[in-house]
This record gives sequence, structure tokens and C-alpha cells, in this order.
Amino acid sequence: TMKATRSLAFVVCMSLALLNTCDGQQMRRKRVSPVLAIEDLSPLLAAERDEELLRQLGIGDYDDYDSDDYGSKSSKSSKSSKSSKSSEKSSKSSKSTKRSKGDDFFFALSLSFSMSMSMNMPSGPTPSNPTAPPRPSAPTNAPQPTIPPAGAPTIPPAGSPTMAPDGTPSMAPAGTPTIAPSNDGAPTAPTVGPTSEGPPSVLTDIPSLSPVDDCSTLPRQDAMIEVLSQVTERPALENPSSPQGMAFQWILDIDPAQVDPCTYATVGQRFALSTFFYATNGGDWTNNAGWNTGASECSWFGISCGDEDLVNELSLAANGLSGILPPEIKVFEKMDTFVIGNNAVGGVIPDVLSSMTDLRIFDLEINSFFGPAIVNLEGLGKLESYRVSANRFGGPIDPAIGQTTSLKELWMADNQLTGPIPTSIGDLLELETLYLYRNSLTGILPTLEGLSTLKELQVFQNFLTGTVPEELYQNTDMSLLR
Repeated sequence: TMKATRSLAFVVCMSLALLNTCDGQQMRRKRVSPVLAIEDLSPLLAAERDEELLRQLGIGDYDDYDSDDYGSKSSKSSKSSKSSKSSEKSSKSSKSTKRSKGDDFFFALSLSFSMSMSMNMPSGPTPSNPTAPPRPSAPTNAPQPTIPPAGAPTIPPAGSPTMAPDGTPSMAPAGTPTIAPSNDGAPTAPTVGPTSEGPPSVLTDIPSLSPVDDCSTLPRQDAMIEVLSQVTERPALENPSSPQGMAFQWILDIDPAQVDPCTYATVGQRFALSTFFYATNGGDWTNNAGWNTGASECSWFGISCGDEDLVNELSLAANGLSGILPPEIKVFEKMDTFVIGNNAVGGVIPDVLSSMTDLRIFDLEINSFFGPAIVNLEGLGKLESYRVSANRFGGPIDPAIGQTTSLKELWMADNQLTGPIPTSIGDLLELETLYLYRNSLTGILPTLEGLSTLKELQVFQNFLTGTVPEELYQNTDMSLLR
């Protein structure tokens, strides 16, 4: 009977547990416990409690459990009965003990049922906003990431560039020049205009340069060559190692003014000054402010200009010049004063002074020039001072000097001049000072009777012979005779 009761109780208990579990799962589908907030642990806890209850009831294969707990209870019941009673009373005590176990079984069964119901039934109405919302489950099909592939740009490129590249150069290249220009042609207008005030005059205003036919139709480099070849021979322009070639490259490519050779009135003058700069090592000058910059050449240090922005003075005495004096100075037709004394310029005097028809003062003293001391001075009707002392000039004095009747100062001392003093010097009726000392002159001293204005005559330290002409004593203006 006891075995049947246990079996029946086991079946009933398992049925109830199964029903409660299923009902609890349905309830949990509708509401998640606000206390646990984890619905998956409830069946496990219920099964664990049921298993513990069955263990306590001795149902199933739990043989060791009765010998410990309930054995002690049985012994207590035996001690409570009188020792004098018979074995019948012991049997009744044993039945009583079994009945107490059955009562405990039904108590535990009801306890299990009530606990299962309390865990599975909601404790109150379903709140609209639960304290702990359910953890969202991962979706079955996750959306694709929005990160673009590595090969594709984040921002799609524009269909066309903002500015289309210029397919044609601004200037057409000229032939095959020796000097490779940095610009491939000539713009129709200079990038930076000349800094002198007012618009530039046309090229025909320059007496030394003739207009070039169809100049404006030529590429800038070709036009520049055509214009400047009137100043310098083309091979020198195309020689990048010559001062002329360097000046050509500067005015063509480097000059910030980028003057137009067809319209810039003083392009030849600008080129000539740049050539002078390179020929005399302008980078080493004591002061070269403004030279070979985009400013007007009239503002360069030591330069002064007159009408039409033409150079009328170059004064660079004691300024650290060296090198040579280039022939491009012939461009300075309006030059009044040319002074480069007390420097270290060498070479010969270029035979171009006759082009400088307005020249009044020419001073090369204290340099290293050699060759003839007198060059062609024909046409220099305004020349008053010719100073070439303290150089290394040699040879005889050209008698043609007597033709420059405007001279007031003729200084050729401290050179290596030889031969006699030409009598033609007596024709310089306006001469005031004559310095010929410290040379190797020979012969006799000319009478110079026509030099009534002569104030100073210095011919010491030469190889002159004879006597001093009496005519010199008659000159009452003479203040120094050596």
C-alpha cells in the first residue's frame, strides 16, 4: 500500500509540476517578472525545488536520505513511548511514524504547488513601463554595414575639374634658343607694368633702337631678341655664361616687371643696365639696392633719369665694382655723368663713347683698366672731364684728343703712357687742368701757348727733357706747375 501511495504521489507531483511549468511559460510570454527580469531561470529553479522535494520524500533512488533525517525522528518517537509496552505498541509506533511521513509528503506537495504558483503567477497588474525592460534579442538577419568598401572614396569625385587646364601655352616657344626660357612664350601684356608713372611711350621714341616690323605679332622671346639685337650681337645674347646672356635671360624670364619689348620704351636701357650689373659683379657691390628688381631702372641705386625716363647719370664710385665695362653702355645716349672711380674694374675702355653724345663727365680713376687711354671721342662736343688716372693704360697719347675742344679736365696721371706729349693738346683752349705725372713720357714739353685758361699743369716723374717754355710764364691764371 505504501509503495502504491508513493507511486501515485510521484505521478501526481510530476503532473502538477508539468502543468505548472507549462502554465508558467504561457504567463511569462505575456509578462516578464519585474523581480527576476530573466525568464529563462524560472523553469530551472522550479525543477530544482521539485527535485529537492522528491529527495526529502524519499521518492526515487535516494536511499541514503531516510537513514539520516527520518531515522532520528523514529528513534525520538520510540523513546517517547513507555519501555514497559509490548511489541504491539512498537508496531503502532512504527505505523504512527509512517503516517507522519505521509502527512509530511502531502504538506511538501502542497508547499511545492504553492511555491510554483507564486513564482509563475504575476504579482500584480502588468505595468505600462517595467522597471527593467526585456533584453532585446539579436535579429536573425542583421542589416549590412553602411561603411563603404576600401576602394571607393567617401566623397564621390566631381565629374569635371573646377578649372580646366590650359591646353595652349601663353606664349609660343621660339625656335631653339641657346638660353632656355622659363616661360614658353610672350603674354600680350606685361605681367607687372613698369613702376614709372604714366604709360610707357612707344619704342620709336628711343633714337638708338629702330622699331621692329610686326613686333606685336611675334612671340615675346622672338620680339625681345629682335629688339635687343640692335644693342648686342645675337650670339652674345644666346650665350648664357656671358653678361649679355645673363641679362637677356633676366629680362626675359626673371624680371618681375616682364616688360613688353614692343611697347616698353626703355627696354634697351633696362637690358644695358642689367648687363652692366652682371659684367661688374653686381651681386658683390657694396650697395646694389633696386638693381635687377621689378622696379623702374630709374630707381636703382646710383642711377638718375631725365626726360622720358632715360638714364642721365650713373655714379657708383667706391662701390665694390669689379669685372669689366661692357659695350652696352652705348645705349645711354642721354648720359651726362658716368663715374665708376675707385673700384676694381678692369679690361679696356669699350670704343663706344662716341655714341654717348651728351656725355659731360667720364671718370674711371683708380681702377685696373689697360690698353689705350684715349678712345674715339668724336662727336662728344659736351665732354668736359676725362679722368682715367691711376690705371694701367699704356702706349702713346692719341693726338686726336686735341679735337675734343670742350675739355676742361684731362687727367691721365699714374699710368704707363709712353711717347711724347702731343702738341694737339694746345688746341684745347678751355683746358683748365692737365695731369700727366708718373708715366713714361719722353721728349720736350710743348709750348701750349694757346692754353690761356690753364690753371694746373703736372707732368713730374716722367722722362721729359728740354726747358720749360716761356709761354707758360705768361699765363697769369696758372696756380700749379709741377
